[in-house]
Amino acid sequence: MAKFVQNINRVNHVVIVVHEENFEKAAEQFSRLLDLQMEGPFDSKSGGLKVFIDISAGIEIVAPYDRTLAIRHFDHLEKHGEGLMTVAFGVADRDAAVARAEGLGYEVWRWADGFDINENWRKEIDIFAEAALTPPLHGVRLKFAEVVPSAAPATE
Repeated sequence: MAKFVQNINRVNHVVIVVHEENFEKAAEQFSRLLDLQMEGPFDSKSGGLKVFIDISAGIEIVAPYDRTLAIRHFDHLEKHGEGLMTVAFGVADRDAAVARAEGLGYEVWRWADGFDINENWRKEIDIFAEAALTPPLHGVRLKFAEVVPSAAPATE
């Protein structure tokens, strides 16, 4: 993984959703065109998703495979097709950001811990906590991402 820089009060990453049969091809195409170092594939068992991600570039590609867990992802594919699904906004404190959102009438539909899909990120990242919100804001699905790089040097 390239050196990750914490993003607070700006876009942390975008989530692109694709059909499962296009997952590997999409990751290869984004990687080649944008010269990315995609990591994966990972299995988000709690979300029913396959995942490729370049944390440093801020691009995540997901493919839902479990209709009971990835309901919103399948719904998005059926209504809008493949493409940008979510904008993850970087925050210093996920829980404080969620409290603010709840005060404005939003709800969290999914809590996520990035270490659930790749435990090895703990070597370079101290916190990888997310909260996906509903309803969308002007058609944009948002989630808060508290992703804090480790202060300690990475070890192999």
